Amino acid sequence: MKKKIAALLILLCLFSAARAEILPPYGMGQIGYGAVVLCQSLTVRAAPSTSAKAVKTLHAGDVFVTQKEKDGWRDCFLSENDGPAGWVSAEYIALDPAWYVTEKSTPVYAWNDTAANRVGLLDAGTRYPILKMQDGWVLIGLRGAAGWIYDPVHAVGDIGFAPDRLRSALRAELMIPDGSVRTLTDAAGIDWIGEQLADARAVTAMKCTFDAVLNLTLADGGTVSLTLATDGCPVYRTAGGGYYRFGPDTPGADAETAQTFWKLFGLDAEGLH
Repeated sequence: MKKKIAALLILLCLFSAARAEILPPYGMGQIGYGAVVLCQSLTVRAAPSTSAKAVKTLHAGDVFVTQKEKDGWRDCFLSENDGPAGWVSAEYIALDPAWYVTEKSTPVYAWNDTAANRVGLLDAGTRYPILKMQDGWVLIGLRGAAGWIYDPVHAVGDIGFAPDRLRSALRAELMIPDGSVRTLTDAAGIDWIGEQLADARAVTAMKCTFDAVLNLTLADGGTVSLTLATDGCPVYRTAGGGYYRFGPDTPGADAETAQTFWKLFGLDAEGLH
């Protein structure tokens, strides 16, 4: 296990390039998901509780591998340990984010307006986790804070994602948190999924737990990979870091929509963790 964790951490650290680009989320690896620390310092605790013993401190930009979520905490695997080092609060990390790689010295603004105060100047060839993209702007995690980069060339909507394309889904494969894969070939079920996901509404970044991966094969021969929330939120995240909520936009409908989705794969949303 140690070698596999170390390999994934090295891969995450090597996400860099000589030109400005947006790198999509890595997705679930053999061990789990990569995560990055967003706050200045983050305490790793022996158990998922603020009263548990502190065993280590991580810092902004540190990456680690995580497998499980419990009560708002994520387990934390580091390269020097065979097992989990402990638990960290999920509120202060980005789980499997997209990344922004700078091409040249790049100014960072306090908000998405070039008239705003500059809060930093990034070096060329460095990478930062993306928290949100909006109208040619990229919000990144920055040394325990956040800042906006103006890049209308690369930050175009959700990197060309078109939800309506999902309406032509022919096959669906779902990888759940334990690493097992379930395949759906029932035509009625796939049609339901395609219609729901195609009609989804773009939303701002969600604090749901995203640790299931849905791979769709489309009628045009293409494939689309989406990361799904597994805590009762009918929300999916795209490779470009966009968030979309599906199902009826009515009070109390979320739980029913989520449960209907999981039942298509023979699952109960309550038992995924």
